[in-house]
Formats: sequence, C-alpha cells, structure tokens
Amino acid sequence: MVVNRDYARWLGNLKWMPRDAWTRNVHDPAAECAGNPVSLTGDPRTMWISSPIPIPLDSANLDVFLAGTVRGGRIGLEWCHAKRGKFYPPVWAAVDVEGRFVLSRASARRTTASFRFVVELGNERSATLEITECRGESQPELQVLVNQVGYNVGLPKTFTVQCNASLEVGGSFRVIAPIAGPGKEFVTVFEGALEPAGRIGEWERTYWRGDFSRLDIPNNYYIEVRVGDLEAESPVFSLGNNFVAKRTLDTAQRFYWYQRCGMAIPSWHEACHLDDRITTADGYTRDVAGGWHDAGDYNKYNGFTPHSVWALLYTHEQRADLCRTIRSGPHCDILDEALWGAEFLRKMQEPVSGKLWDRVFSGYGHWNTPESETDNRFGDEKDRVATGEARNLWFVASFAHLGRVLRNTEFTDRALRHWELCRDPGNEGLHHNAAQLIAADELLRTTGDPQFAEVEEQCVRHILACQGADENYDGWFANAPGGKPAYSIVDNGLPAASLALWARANPTRNLAADVLTSLVRYTGFLTRLSDNPFGISKFYTGDAESFFFQFPEESSWHVGQNSQYLSEAWAAFLIFQVTHRKEALSHGLKQLDWVLGANPYGICMLHGEGRVNTATAHHRYNTIVGQPQGAVPGSVFNGITRFRPECDVPLWDMLEKGTPAYECNEPWIPHNAYYLLAVTELATVCEGDK
Repeated sequence: MVVNRDYARWLGNLKWMPRDAWTRNVHDPAAECAGNPVSLTGDPRTMWISSPIPIPLDSANLDVFLAGTVRGGRIGLEWCHAKRGKFYPPVWAAVDVEGRFVLSRASARRTTASFRFVVELGNERSATLEITECRGESQPELQVLVNQVGYNVGLPKTFTVQCNASLEVGGSFRVIAPIAGPGKEFVTVFEGALEPAGRIGEWERTYWRGDFSRLDIPNNYYIEVRVGDLEAESPVFSLGNNFVAKRTLDTAQRFYWYQRCGMAIPSWHEACHLDDRITTADGYTRDVAGGWHDAGDYNKYNGFTPHSVWALLYTHEQRADLCRTIRSGPHCDILDEALWGAEFLRKMQEPVSGKLWDRVFSGYGHWNTPESETDNRFGDEKDRVATGEARNLWFVASFAHLGRVLRNTEFTDRALRHWELCRDPGNEGLHHNAAQLIAADELLRTTGDPQFAEVEEQCVRHILACQGADENYDGWFANAPGGKPAYSIVDNGLPAASLALWARANPTRNLAADVLTSLVRYTGFLTRLSDNPFGISKFYTGDAESFFFQFPEESSWHVGQNSQYLSEAWAAFLIFQVTHRKEALSHGLKQLDWVLGANPYGICMLHGEGRVNTATAHHRYNTIVGQPQGAVPGSVFNGITRFRPECDVPLWDMLEKGTPAYECNEPWIPHNAYYLLAVTELATVCEGDK
C-alpha cells in the first residue's frame, strides 16, 4: 500500500519573487508575479522562488515527483524547515532538449515542513515554466499520541491514534507495563478496542481514540496499537496519584527563575540590564532592574508580568506542598519567585499616584547574551528606559494577595491606589470584568470591605450579560452584550474561570444559581466546539471556525494557542468542581493532554518533561555558551500554529540546529502562568470528590 499526495491544488496559486529579495526580506509587489504557467525575467544565473507547498506531518516519510516544461532555465525543489526558515540546497530536475523536466523521488528531510520551487535563469535572461504534475508518495504509518507526562489515578485516560492513510478499519490496543529485570516479560495490563474518530481532510489524516480509564494501578506504561496490518507504540508514560501536578507544578514555576532579568543565573548568564530605569519628566530617575524576560527576547512588559505574579501566588496558596524549595532564604521558592516579580512591579509603580509604567523595551534586534545588550551602568544611551502606562487589574490582585499573605499594608495600599485607576464601573467588556472580578475578590479577602462584594456582583452581572448563542452554538461569551463570540489567544478561558471561582467561594450568594446555569451552557459550547479526534478547542468568532487562529496575512503576528488551551483547562477544572459535569473535566484533560504530547506532532510542549521535546527553541539564550538549544527548563512554548492564512494544517518547526520560528517554538510567560493555574486546579480535582 502506498499513500498518495496530490499537490495540484497549490499550483494555481503560486506566488513568485526574486530569491535575493526574499533573502533581504524585501517585498516589492511590482517585482513579483503569480501563477502556473509563469514567465520569469532577470539577469543570468539569478533565481526566482515560489511560495511554499505545505507538507506538515508528512516529512519523515515522503518522496515528491515533479514534471512539466521549462525553457530558458532550470527548475529545482528546496526543502524547508518552516515557512521562512532554513532551506536546503535545491534538488535540480533533469531537463531534456525540448524543455521537458522530471524530478523523481525527491526525498523529504525528516524535519522539514514544506518545499518550494526554485528557477535559475539561463543566458536568455528569461524563463517560462509550467508544472503539470506535483505529487508525493509515502508509506502508511501509525502514531500513538499520549500525554507523555502521564495520567492521574481516578480520572479519565484517553489517547489518540493518527494514520497518514485513509483507512476504514477498526483497531485494538494494549497497555503494557515494561517490567524490569533479566528474563522478565512485558506485561499486558489492559486491552481495548479503538473507536473510529473520523478524518481531518485538510490534514490528510485518519484517527481513532482509545480509553483506558479503568486502569488505576500506578506504574510506568506504554501503549501498543494495531489497525489492519499496521502497528505502532507510544512513548512510555506514567500513571499515579495526582501524578501530573506532582511531576510538573514545580517544573513550570521554576521556569521563571531562568527567565529572571537583573541578576546572574548560574550556568546561563551574568547579571544583565542593571541599567533599566525610569526617568520622569522632572528628571527623577530610579532603577527598574529585575522582573522576567517576557519570552525569547529580553523585554519586560506589565501586561503579563502581573498575571504571572498572581498565578505564582495562586499556586503557592493552594499547592505550595507540590513545589520544592532548593534555594536558601526566608520564603519557599515559589513565593520567592512571586516576590521577585512583585519587586519589579513595585519599582514600576508611582507610589503616590498609583500609576504603573508599562514596559522596558529594547526591541528585537539584539541577538546575543542578555548581559551584553547594555553596559549595566546608569546614565548613557545604552540604558533601557521605561515607557507608557499600564492599567492592570492583575497588579491589583497580586498586591492585594501579598498584603494579606505577608501582612504588609504597603502592598495593600499600592493595590488600592492602582484599583482607583483601573476600576471602570461602566465598562461592560468581557475580559475587563473577568479580571476585575478576581481583583475585587482579592481586595475583599484582604480588606474585608463589603464594597468589593458589591463590585463582584456587578462584574458577575456584566459577564453573564455577555453570554450568547448563534445558529451554530449556544453558550459562548461575547466581548460585550449582544456581540459576536469573543476570542482571545491568551485569555480565552478567563471569563468562565472567574465565574467558577466566584461560584466556588459564594455558593449561596445572589446570582450563584445563574452562574451555574451559565457555566453549564459554556461547557456545552466547549464540548461541541471540540468535537474532533483530539478533543481540542477550536478558534471560533461566529464568522470563522478553524483548528488554528486565523491570521489575515503571512506577515501578521500570530502564535500558537497554548494559553488558550490552558486557560480553558483552568476554567474547565473549576467548572467541574462547582457543577460536577463530567464533560467539563474531560475538556480540561484533553486540552492539557494536547500540550503534554497528545497532538499531531507527538511533542511535549512543557520542556524537560515527557519523552519528545523540541530540538531547538526560539530564544536568545541559544547564544549562551553551553546552551545551544536555547530551551529553558519548564518552558511552555507558544504551540502548534497554522501553516498559512489559507491553510488550516498544523505547523511545528522541527529545526535541529539554529533558531526555529517564534510562532510555535518560543516560550512566553502567560503560557506558564495558565499552566500553573490549570494544574493547580487539576490537583484539587484529583484529591477531591471525583
């Protein structure tokens, strides 16, 4: 059996540009052309290249065949890691005297994600090209996609089987315990039938799902599957009591240590950016060293830094017992990490007015070690100077929490001053009210002032008013009452999570019954929206629905959706606690499974955990001697993204040397924040009434 791929659908929309312009990242529409057939002109020996042909998921097992006519030059094929990443040297086609060319069995590189055509012009300074055939052949194969970290005793346990061929047959699976010791056999502990899960046509993949929820014996396991004549095995994973939280909460919080700015991190970098400062209009200067590098760059933003501080405090409050302390000091490591971020925020706030400066930003041009970006001395042009103003309700929530935990009124006073700048009673916005609800709750718990209980109810009413329905789904939330479904690539689950937190703390308050009804509706929406082989939540705005975020143009900023999935997992685990709807628990687990390995690439996107991690990370830390991979332990990466605006197929950059694409392979602190929140509540579920 051979699996055939026909790439003809891409040929009519090919775009062509001079290769030197692409190399210089220059886009001149007047110098570009489109189509097949196509005529290309230029100096002899110059090259034109086409837009990429996507082959995600096929590259490990693919031969491409190419045929057509070319006159005035020659044509070749280039394999590429990602859309605009590293290209390999062209594989040139043989051309006869009449211009007919054939390229047989151009074998893909194992880590490539696309190929493109390249035409080298001859002495005539012009070439005409028509591609009449472009197809691929693969051998059929299965992949067993599991949560590579593991599963929890007492909770549902599912996995996905993926096949590159279109097979309409059933299958079976065995869960096997690899017993150690000479002469010991691998022991089958569970057997079951695979359930057909359909086909994702654009991905050209067929799926089955398996369920081994009844297995609750702690051990290490792997899964062996059989579909027709095909067999495959999963990576080894673990099963234990509250295992995922026990294994990974500390890993995820310790990521922030490696991202610290303003101090030396042993084996990583020297003290850096000690000359970050604020200079006011009247000439007053103070240092704002500290905080965390926001992602794979060295900038610091007060959009997500306050959120990360609150997430660390949230986990510390509920599950500090699952986080190790290996550093000396007056506080446990996770609280110490939250205080490190809070100290940066304290520096960035005007103590009297409550104003919070927005960012310390030096762009993206410096690709070297962090300590080499500035001279670490105040008063020269290399200093990084804070700019802008942020109004951030996570700052309020964090400082109110710290005021309570540390019994320190300075934190509480600063929270209250910033609250006056942030609070907007007339704002009906969905995410504003969700964050405001959490901030008001922290202030209520810290101050005991009943005015904050009234604010909470106002926020709850605003969020409930944003819930709606359309001809496709019921239960989604709009950005404002009467609007279309809202989508946030970072905070998608936040509104429902804030309602569930409030309902858990206030089961007898006014509106509690309305909130539970709303959360049941939202659970129904998520369940229907994620009706696919992975159970993964889709991008949905009412006008568009797809697996991956729809960015309008290739040059548009876009990243993978791991914060979306993890924020929804946090919400789902909270919803399960207050509604006891099993669909909510299932949804949360499947979002987490995706991040931890049950995805079409079979890659665990929490770095350092699981069995298959990314080979390289998009991080400037790859310039640190001894850290060529650039991958920070405990990173949660942006995640799998779509290949192109018009192509809803998954893309992960498999580059093994160098710097991969930021869209998928870059860490970002909100991902780790939502991972902490989600897994903290998963631990509550594991140890509660299941």
